[in-house]
Amino acid sequence: MKYMRKNIFLIISFIFISIICFGQDYFPQMSSQNDSIYDKTFFFQDFDKELLLDTAFNNKISPFCNAWYSKHLKVLEEPIIYSDKSDKEIIRFTWLRTFHNPIVIRIENSNGIYSIYWKKSNGAGGYSPGNLVINEEKQIDIQQWTDIVNQLNECVFWEIPTNYPTFGFDGAQWILEAKIDGKYHIVDRWSGKKSEIGQFCLNLFKMTNLNIKKSETY
Repeated sequence: MKYMRKNIFLIISFIFISIICFGQDYFPQMSSQNDSIYDKTFFFQDFDKELLLDTAFNNKISPFCNAWYSKHLKVLEEPIIYSDKSDKEIIRFTWLRTFHNPIVIRIENSNGIYSIYWKKSNGAGGYSPGNLVINEEKQIDIQQWTDIVNQLNECVFWEIPTNYPTFGFDGAQWILEAKIDGKYHIVDRWSGKKSEIGQFCLNLFKMTNLNIKKSETY
């Protein structure tokens, strides 16, 4: 029985990953819109398609999601974090809601200078990225930075699997990355308001002047 349950889980995982990897046919709006701005700049590590049954995918996302997320981050004029070789410590939340404007919030420690950046485009997370319309930043103090890092550790961020086999057609991707002390990790959740990273990501909004309607928080 245990062996059977394991096989069923692997089959479901394979189907899910196959949809994500080759899902352009299922999500035509994301593969046909604004392709001219996409120049093969990838913001994340891809997993090997030969390892589809490896359910960990730790620190890696599917090629389809990589292309989708990267297209939005490029418009939002964001840096690539996972391959960053500087001494910066960075935490970034990317929020791609199907029908609402993409948003990114990034916090950095650059040699003792602490900053928070927040950006928004006028596109939609499940459709065209649109154009950058909000690009603001401010400095924060060391206590605020320390509190953020402590909150990140409290949600056991570094031990959470990057992917879970859950997905939907309408919702939002909650993508949280961090590079601290030379270590990088990414957690990607669908409609992650109630996920392990949900409250942490929502707390970041309190540090910005972004006003998000409750009905648009999903």
